[in-house]
Amino acid sequence: MLPLNRSNTPQDDSEGKKYKTGFPALADRLAAYPDYEGFVFRRFDRMSAQNLLHLESKLTYLEWRVDQFDYQAIYTGDNERLRSIRTWEAFEEKARDESRPENSRMKLIVEIEETLAKYRKQDHPAQINMLANELTKTQNCN
Repeated sequence: MLPLNRSNTPQDDSEGKKYKTGFPALADRLAAYPDYEGFVFRRFDRMSAQNLLHLESKLTYLEWRVDQFDYQAIYTGDNERLRSIRTWEAFEEKARDESRPENSRMKLIVEIEETLAKYRKQDHPAQINMLANELTKTQNCN
């Protein structure tokens, strides 16, 4: 590698190419040998597992909230609320009115969709294997 000039920027070599240092240089080397298996990258399994557990906990809570909306719609005697849990069209229509409970339910449905999308992007098999290994270790210690 060529030394840096006074402004800490890479100097040009005789062919006019800039030489890099640090992460840019390492990235260039990794890109030059894509099949080289000697590189090891952290997978952050513990954080991924914790994130997965948080998402599952959040989804459980959101599911409970939907159940509460359903219960209230069934047992309040409000035919419009009851109709809104039976047909999408009625639900969507009533959800436009901010004073109706369907409006809150619609916001909840959007939150569920977003959370489920995040949850489905997770690497579940790797997380399950990691958790199973941790449980085995814990059980063997006792």
